[in-house]
Amino acid sequence: MPPVEPIEFAAINAEHLATELLGPAIFAASTPAQVTAWQSADRVDFDTALGMPHEPVQPGWRWGPVWSTAWFKVQGNMPEGEGTPAVQFSSGTEALLYLQDGRSWHGLDMYRDVARLPEDSAGEITVHVEAACNRPLGATLFWWDPAEDHARWAEDAPGRLGEVCLVRVHEPTWRLKVALDFGARLLRALDAASPQARHVADALARVSTMIDDVDVRGTTPEALGFLEDAFKGHAQSTQVTGIGHAHIDTAWLWPIAETRRKVRRSWATALRLMDRYDDFHFTASQTQQYAWLEEDDPALLAAIGERVKEGRWEANGAMWIEPDCQIPSGESLVRQFVHGTAWWKGRFGEAAPQSVLYLPDTFGFPASLPQLVELAGVRRFVTNKICWNEVTAFPFVDFTWRGIDGTQVPAHFTPGHTYNAAMEPQDLVGAQANAMADGPLRTTAWMQPFGWGDGGGGSSWGDGSRRWQDDRKSEWWWFCVGRV
Repeated sequence: MPPVEPIEFAAINAEHLATELLGPAIFAASTPAQVTAWQSADRVDFDTALGMPHEPVQPGWRWGPVWSTAWFKVQGNMPEGEGTPAVQFSSGTEALLYLQDGRSWHGLDMYRDVARLPEDSAGEITVHVEAACNRPLGATLFWWDPAEDHARWAEDAPGRLGEVCLVRVHEPTWRLKVALDFGARLLRALDAASPQARHVADALARVSTMIDDVDVRGTTPEALGFLEDAFKGHAQSTQVTGIGHAHIDTAWLWPIAETRRKVRRSWATALRLMDRYDDFHFTASQTQQYAWLEEDDPALLAAIGERVKEGRWEANGAMWIEPDCQIPSGESLVRQFVHGTAWWKGRFGEAAPQSVLYLPDTFGFPASLPQLVELAGVRRFVTNKICWNEVTAFPFVDFTWRGIDGTQVPAHFTPGHTYNAAMEPQDLVGAQANAMADGPLRTTAWMQPFGWGDGGGGSSWGDGSRRWQDDRKSEWWWFCVGRV
């Protein structure tokens, strides 16, 4: 075998440390919970489900069929000690965790199975989980999905209850684990001969000497502080504004009724991220989905409204939905603007001015759109979808879009070429290369929406975060987080 290069060895060592030493230490305490369940072919509300007879179930219990719902009641004593109280719950499907008082609290799915609870959660705990028997992309399996997933979702009962525990998350250990995972991926994305790669490799090597395998949790805070400083202190060629995002197709591979539940799951999770990270901002663009939420969960919409007023939930729903812009008539597009902007003004007034038309997943844009954008009082246009071109690569990131009547609108084509980014280093390096490509309109400041999308889910505890300053002026804060 050829010898392992020093940079590759540093990446392997960081991954090993994260997986073998830090991973098992994330939960400072854990205790199994008692679980009962009730199945329904229909989608019912919390109060209805609460009054139904639940039967005891154990990990491994299977349920279905596709598009049915299982309601779980989770009870137990939160273990004492240090760490953030949380619930670990997995069914391999989409789900929404409710607190005992009925508040929609946190989304769960195949990508996330840990929900932090309010900080004062202690003693006897009861929560409820509404689990939909479908995946984020419905019940459809794709060619890239593993064979075992295809087999599972062809069964009559594809829902499977995993381990359910009440836990305390030791945050410094968790953050250091995902920071090391991030550092390893960053090393592989960089030129091994570059000073940046050497800087990262040296920082990871130093961290490995700071962790005491006899007292892991006692030594992670200092190591975490060192590594975060090492990442923050390294200069970057461009500035990227990362913003949390949960693209939800209003109609695609699932019933409209499931779209409405996806909204609640995704946006409840976004609110929890805002509780924990003061600089986390989030956007979701389709006004129709907010209108549904007003009907389905007015308390959750009210909580979102408070974040809108703070300026952290960025309201870019200038149109009613993300419409096709080629087939509809001009009058149809005008109505999209009229009803979209009016809804936001009616609910949040001056706290939610519609300044950006954000159409991340719309195929094609007519030359008349700049005029409609200006007449609607919207100032900017942002998209991603023009990267879906098999013939000609679109050459610009920041540009002025001139319509057929001469109206000009400042536009931004996100160079990451995705609205579902996981903020992986290799993706960001590629996006930076697109932003800095040779040409008269290269840019050093760009935007990247991040979070699970199309079927919703949004940003997780392990995607990115960002420090927002004002409008387009942003400071890149490389907060190295992965996924629990």
